[in-house]
Amino acid sequence: MKKLILTLLILISSTSIYAQNERAYNDAFCERMRGISEFHLPTQNVRIDCVTEDIAFETDYAHKWYEGFAQALYYSRISGKQAGILLILRKPSDIKFWNRLNDLIWYYDVPVKTYSVRAY
Repeated sequence: MKKLILTLLILISSTSIYAQNERAYNDAFCERMRGISEFHLPTQNVRIDCVTEDIAFETDYAHKWYEGFAQALYYSRISGKQAGILLILRKPSDIKFWNRLNDLIWYYDVPVKTYSVRAY
């Protein structure tokens, strides 16, 4: 029982660490892009990770690239801005996710701006 509780506490704490890091990367990126971080669209009850004058960004870890892609397109639709994605690469092998994302964007000719940050 103690092992189970300890395992759950580790999982919960590591999840919150990743969430904090994602937010920190997003905030730093958004500041550099001169955008508004955690922008709330009250009419849609949606929070967009970063909004600049022209782009609505979703920030996600590389292994969730497909979720980020869908969210960025949705944010573009409801904000009227171009879609953008900031992908956080946590290890060298995450480059495969970056390549998959950009290949999909290129293949279907989707107007999405992509940026990455290495967190390793």
